[in-house]
Amino acid sequence: MSKNNNFDALLKELFSLLVKNGILGDILKENIDPTSSIKVDSNVQIATELKLDFMIQNHKASIHIEIQATNDSAMHYRMLQYFLSIIKKFSVIPHQYVIYVGKNRINMPSSFKIDGIIDFSYTIIDLSTLQAKLFLNCSDVKVKLLSILCSDGLEQENLINLLNSLNSITDENYQGELIKMLTTLSSLRKNAIIKINEIIEVKNMPVHINAQDTDLYQMGKAEGKTEGISLGKAEGELKGMLKGEKLPIDQIADLLDIDESLIQSIIDAQNK
Repeated sequence: MSKNNNFDALLKELFSLLVKNGILGDILKENIDPTSSIKVDSNVQIATELKLDFMIQNHKASIHIEIQATNDSAMHYRMLQYFLSIIKKFSVIPHQYVIYVGKNRINMPSSFKIDGIIDFSYTIIDLSTLQAKLFLNCSDVKVKLLSILCSDGLEQENLINLLNSLNSITDENYQGELIKMLTTLSSLRKNAIIKINEIIEVKNMPVHINAQDTDLYQMGKAEGKTEGISLGKAEGELKGMLKGEKLPIDQIADLLDIDESLIQSIIDAQNK
């Protein structure tokens, strides 16, 4: 998971709701009964250096889940450590899953083998391979937010569906909370904020998504990095490009490998 506590907490909250609404079993292809499942405290420490994201226990199986927003080349070692520690602490053999919500292609190993000694594997599920309707059909609006991470989540019809659900919330405080969650999740998909705001403008909805409001943006700014590169470097390279032949924002974004919304934010800041 990311190093940002607010971002981690949001993903854990949303995935907890998937258990309650009976959706997690569909994602994992596991028989999970929401009424009998018990989610172990996500902060439970199973070894000196290990804390679980989720562990669900019911009469069918014990299921361990880690949520990843970035690739981890050592994930197979971590999962093996979790596996052995869970057996030691809970005396159960868990079914293990990593649910990947990041924007880059998965390049994490899902197995670890030493001939004659170890033959270990777990399942990686990429949320971007799922269909948005899995979440949009849920009555819980918070669960609907996860739809933007799906393969068709940024298609116009699905974004309108999601935004209409947000717009129907009459409690302004709750609506504001949902918009903040959506803004944070939008950081995980390229150009999501731009596409969402385009529909908001066309539909004249009284909401606005700002890239600079996201926890990931603020974390990147604080650490001197955004989208995996130095913000200062991005600004420097952008200024260099703007001094020469003017390029479209989408081409600059591709060259720097960052989101178009960030490019626009830098340009706006320079023009002030």
